[in-house]
Amino acid sequence: IQNQIAQIATLQARSSENYSQTLKLLTSATYMTVMDPAIQQLVGCFTQTTSPNIAERKPAEQYLQQAARQPGYAITLLTLLQTEGPEDQVKHAAAINFKNHVKAFWTLPEDDLGGTPFQIPDGEKDPIKQGIVALMLNSQPLIQAQISEALALISNSDFPEKWQTLLPELVSRLDCNDYSAICGVLRTANSIFKRYRFAYRDDKLYTELNYVFNEMELPEIFEDTIDEWMSEFMNYLSYENPLLVSADPEKEGIVDSIKVAICENINIYIEKNEEEFEKFLQKFVESVGTNTSTDRLAASAIRFLTTVSKSVHFKLFENLLTPIVENIVIPNLQIREGDEELFEDNYVEYIRRDIEGSDNDTRRRMACELIKALNVKFPEAITAAVSGHVVRLLGESAASPANWKAKDCAIYLVVALTVQKSSAAKGATEVSTLVNIGDFFVSHVQPEIAAPPNSSSPFLKADSLKFLTTFRLHIPKATFLQLFPHVAGLIAHESSVVHSYAAHCIERMLLVKDAGVARFTPAELAPHLPLLLQNLFNAFELGDSNENEYLMKCIMRLTAFMGPAIKPYAAECQRKIVELLVEVCKNPRNPTFNHYVFESVAALIKNSCTGDAAVTEVFEGLLFPPFQGILQADVTEFAPYVFQILSQMLELRPTPLPVVYMALFPLLLNKDLWERTGNVPALVRLLQAYLQKAPEAVSDGNNLTAVLGVFQKLIASKAHDHQGFYILNTLVEFCPPAALKPFLPQIWSLLFTRLQSSRTTKFARSLTVFIALFVSKHGMDAVLESVNSLQQGLFMMLVDAVVISALGTISGTVDTKLCSVGFAKNLTLGAHITMQVLCHQTLLVAQPSWSKLLTALIGMFERPEAEQGEEEEEEVAEAPGFTTSFAQLHHSSGADKDPIPEVQDSKAFLAQSLSQLSTANPGQIPPLMATLEQQCQQALLAYCQAAGVTIS
Repeated sequence: IQNQIAQIATLQARSSENYSQTLKLLTSATYMTVMDPAIQQLVGCFTQTTSPNIAERKPAEQYLQQAARQPGYAITLLTLLQTEGPEDQVKHAAAINFKNHVKAFWTLPEDDLGGTPFQIPDGEKDPIKQGIVALMLNSQPLIQAQISEALALISNSDFPEKWQTLLPELVSRLDCNDYSAICGVLRTANSIFKRYRFAYRDDKLYTELNYVFNEMELPEIFEDTIDEWMSEFMNYLSYENPLLVSADPEKEGIVDSIKVAICENINIYIEKNEEEFEKFLQKFVESVGTNTSTDRLAASAIRFLTTVSKSVHFKLFENLLTPIVENIVIPNLQIREGDEELFEDNYVEYIRRDIEGSDNDTRRRMACELIKALNVKFPEAITAAVSGHVVRLLGESAASPANWKAKDCAIYLVVALTVQKSSAAKGATEVSTLVNIGDFFVSHVQPEIAAPPNSSSPFLKADSLKFLTTFRLHIPKATFLQLFPHVAGLIAHESSVVHSYAAHCIERMLLVKDAGVARFTPAELAPHLPLLLQNLFNAFELGDSNENEYLMKCIMRLTAFMGPAIKPYAAECQRKIVELLVEVCKNPRNPTFNHYVFESVAALIKNSCTGDAAVTEVFEGLLFPPFQGILQADVTEFAPYVFQILSQMLELRPTPLPVVYMALFPLLLNKDLWERTGNVPALVRLLQAYLQKAPEAVSDGNNLTAVLGVFQKLIASKAHDHQGFYILNTLVEFCPPAALKPFLPQIWSLLFTRLQSSRTTKFARSLTVFIALFVSKHGMDAVLESVNSLQQGLFMMLVDAVVISALGTISGTVDTKLCSVGFAKNLTLGAHITMQVLCHQTLLVAQPSWSKLLTALIGMFERPEAEQGEEEEEEVAEAPGFTTSFAQLHHSSGADKDPIPEVQDSKAFLAQSLSQLSTANPGQIPPLMATLEQQCQQALLAYCQAAGVTIS
């Protein structure tokens, strides 16, 4: 790899000459015919990255990662893209790599972990910006899309201030007869300017809009020609051309694409420029509703009608409710052939559209949204119009099982008509009082769930489960307990959609709370647990559900909900989860599923291993082999999860630790592990666990030096400095003081250097908490001695310049308590205070700092807590896509430990400490109190009264 990098560096090192030559190449129509050896090497490298053989793929990936930090790499990639010879697959990979390279290094990253941060050099940026538009326009569509996205990323940083040639160049390239080039320019302009759609309104935004569009509202030329535009829009909405119709009725043709664009445009007009658009509204309302030939067109057309129904022009629909229901809503709610194919062949996409929502609205969803919007304006009328059709559809379904589509449509109509407010966490929170949802459920939904699995269409099973999930807050507890065995049984249904919905239903039900208390108890579900677990694990073998995230999430939720009651089944559950883990390790492709796998592992450990060494050993025997395989094979997506689980198990282990754990410790200090930002939080926690469980062993030999080296690396990074403080805090709390003492001057020096060179609010806050912990654990004199050894009086300067202001940013129960106790000791204990109190001259000098620190402490107590949202179990995060980013395992996290449990009441501690100081120095403290603001004096008096002490 090093030789390969040296080769490419030879080409890259030609600095300005290479840049100018490359620029000429990028802006010309000619291509290289003979590849440079370094380009050849890159071609071979990108070829290897597509290999299924990890032995070939890994070296190529490592090469690209290292080469990306060499100057000239971006230019070399663009040169490759203009070179004749490489296959399209290679160029596509290179284009993706270029886009990712721009994303990572166009601006200076903040997470380089204290190393030398890399940024694409300025001398390289100008040629890229001068040549990228030409490259994009001359590329194939797949490559053009990647280059266009890279261009948009660059523009987010540089346009318009640092890239004033971009807009003139795009405009100039519209003056041609090349349709492909014009479309490329328009697509690029869209990718650049779409950021303005959701931007926060400020002076900078208005300046940019004025530069780009010469207007901040509807441009004058648009307003002057609006009649012509709208006339053409109307013409195209009614335009038909058999030659341009797609052969596949479910696919969108060119004419339909134009109609979709028109619907999107007029939707913006009614939202943003209602006054100018008003005179055309009636005609468009009449015309748009007939355009429902494809999914996207139907969704766009109905979205426009929905927008109008929410506007001040909603009365346009007053006499059209029945035709809208009959001609627009019901036809677009009915199951189509494409829906059936998706249901059977691609359950993931079907569910994504049906219960999760997606970026692209479907005709069914938009038809429901139209009903909801009309229900707000015409509740009685629309309920009457819809109810008649619901009765008719249910009658058709009851007449013959073959008419199941009629009942499917009826259920969708009822849901659309009934739900007024909803959330993903709770389902329907507000429902219409005009619909008796309970009667409908009992008569038409409950029987479907309770009937044998294959008694009706799987669509109706899925619809009924979705209905139960949606209205879970409104279904009585007794009813659900009665249905629970049937829902659990449907997890064994052969349809992937049905067993996914059943798992989803149970998972959501376990989160339901009534008046803040969980609706169900583990004891109530315990009789059904064996069947439920069996069906959940067996369902992974049904159809294409081998990585079904709904099943896995249900297992995670169930194992967490049952608490210790899961223990009899824990070992078998863990064994089955390990089998799934071994399989996904071969090709990690579903980050959400993988996340729930590890969450389930963590939940089982949490509820089974506490206080039970035998179960812990069984779990270690099951988990260590796959964990070892993950680390040896360098499965980067899973490493952070492994480190979190190891931390959790280590924290539950009694001391002394087994040899297998101690053998792992030196590997944690491998610098390569710490280079991956996704590993850092998990590695820090694992390191903390070792420091807590085996502080003497960590302090022996060179281990402590290596740990402090990790601290030094992290503290230099703005993104990870707080992680460095986590290590430092744990060292102060658990490491033998004699072992740490020789390193304290160097530690303080590193902290002060970072504070002086790059102070941030987060760093100042973390430093303040660290000082408070140090004082709380080892006393004020120990801190004074170590800090002032660098410079006499340095500690008081630190308090004045950093601590007093940082106390205003402290939050969280543990940090607040630490700071209150630590700085109460700072105010009242130690040789410096005694001297200041006894020596009047010194006291007068120190008085402002003493009063300010006390004021800051009281302010920290009196500051209102940030408003907390209602607690939900939804804090279980999903993995952040196909990356190696850190994803917190909720069930692996332990409760924050109180480092000073001996202090029960922080306010009382402050009052008692001041009282003791006052007793030791009669008459000295009240004058200081008198300098406090009145509110602080009153608050302090209240603390003293509550603690039963006085200050005199």
